[in-house]
Amino acid sequence: MERPAYKLLESIKLSDGEYYLLNDHIDRMKQSAEYFDYRFSELHLRDRLQKYAELNQGALQKVRVLLQENGEIEVSGQPIKPLDPEFTAILAEAPISSANPFLFHKTTNRDVYEGFQMNNPDFQDILLWNEEGFITEFTNGNVVVKINGDLYTPRWKQVCLLEHFVKN
Repeated sequence: MERPAYKLLESIKLSDGEYYLLNDHIDRMKQSAEYFDYRFSELHLRDRLQKYAELNQGALQKVRVLLQENGEIEVSGQPIKPLDPEFTAILAEAPISSANPFLFHKTTNRDVYEGFQMNNPDFQDILLWNEEGFITEFTNGNVVVKINGDLYTPRWKQVCLLEHFVKN
């Protein structure tokens, strides 16, 4: 079976010339590059990000890093817009398969999400859950949990059991 064409992806917050959790993002890209056998140079990536930050001093941006299989890196950015206070999501009708490796690596391959198309204009996104009943992520974003005032994005995309949110 032929594997789909895709690039590895990281989205990093840039604020006043500093990247938020930069080492974590680089480590995740490195691990994904090893998993998918992509060429990866951490030094080259850091150099590209530093140059981008220097050109965008004072900006608040979502910086998108794409890594091609041959090791080429693309860096681009866009202004971060405030989240709509009226953000609403709908729960997926069926579970997502936790066996799919593309759920554990950020890539441009969106096939895993194709079955979860938004057809309702009243909602901005779909909240996904797996076959074990754990909430995992949105189709276009992470789930963030606030615990004792601190914000967390669960590492293994298993936030909490769905039954805690759904009334019978």
